[in-house]
Amino acid sequence: MEAEGPVAFSEDVVHTRLGDFYFTRSSRRHKIGRAHALAALANAGAPSFDAKGDLEWTARDDRCVELHIVGFVAEEAPNLVVIKHVFPTALKEVKK
Repeated sequence: MEAEGPVAFSEDVVHTRLGDFYFTRSSRRHKIGRAHALAALANAGAPSFDAKGDLEWTARDDRCVELHIVGFVAEEAPNLVVIKHVFPTALKEVKK
């Protein structure tokens, strides 16, 4: 798992009408692409906060797959959201 310390932002930042997003390598652990994650973010509305202060979204992507997305606001760039985990909610229910 990647550390949440200083993040080296590069050309990998995705600029959208929703804002700027950076996807960490670990966010692709479940093989969900950026386009599907961004589609879910567009449908999600306002995020909620978990116990650690991370932002959380749950919404359906363009394939109607419900995704759970976890991120945080970068300290170095307050207008940038770092997405650190994206996974289908179906996986979350199986592990219970």
